Amino acid sequence: MRTSSDLAFSCDNSAWFLPWMLAVVVYLGTLATVGIVIVESVLGRWQGGSYASITVQLPSNTELATVEGVLETLNQNPGVNRARVISREEMIWLLEPWLAAGDLIKQLPIPWLIDVVPKEGAVVNWSATQNRLAEHVPGVLVDTGMVWLEKLTQPARTFQVTAILVLALIILATVAAVSLTARAALAIHRDTIEVIHLLGAEDDYIIRQIQRRVTGMAARGSIVGVVLASATIFAIGYVTNHVEASLFPIYEFGVGGWVAMFAMPLLAVIIAAFTVRRIVGRELASML
Repeated sequence: MRTSSDLAFSCDNSAWFLPWMLAVVVYLGTLATVGIVIVESVLGRWQGGSYASITVQLPSNTELATVEGVLETLNQNPGVNRARVISREEMIWLLEPWLAAGDLIKQLPIPWLIDVVPKEGAVVNWSATQNRLAEHVPGVLVDTGMVWLEKLTQPARTFQVTAILVLALIILATVAAVSLTARAALAIHRDTIEVIHLLGAEDDYIIRQIQRRVTGMAARGSIVGVVLASATIFAIGYVTNHVEASLFPIYEFGVGGWVAMFAMPLLAVIIAAFTVRRIVGRELASML
């Protein structure tokens, strides 16, 4: 239900500008905000061990009895949930996509691999473990996956910083767009404002009239922006979760994602309301 106004906003040709401007702003802002939350969630899972892959590699000429001794040592470690030897058949199956299957792959000096699953929350000094195993098995290598994790963390943090800078620019653009719309409304309805002010209308009444109008336009634009952003986010999520061989990390769109999605349109409406009140109040003070 529309509230009647003493200002003829229906004749205001500036009404189209703010909704479309804020639709674009909220769209980009929502993508940036949700992106920050998703990246933080994925980094947390990586660093928390959800993507941890501890692999112990032994030279191919290691005796079976020695391999079993290493396996027993690892399973006795209080920070290890379980450790198992990856069979030669599994190794060949993993290598087949990269090497032609046949007698050649069976003749390769494939090293022994032990897959280690650490206990959740356990802290294990893998460097010390490798040194201890090396005393009995020269050439042993413990791969904790920290190298690739560190390489991925830096670009992810760079993305988050860039997204925060984009959000700052988006907020400035929102303030500028709302200010322009408010000043345009004052200029278009200047004569009407002066008449109703002479009839006894107070500045706060005029401010509320324009504030309600601009906030409504901001809300409509924000709704369009968040709907488009939601469609984009879920489309990206669908594609990344169905890519064969999982080239992208799987993320869960939890409470943080929903809060981030609706935070930007709400912020845009709040910025519009406060900006209009300040701009119109200052302009009225100098006008009347």
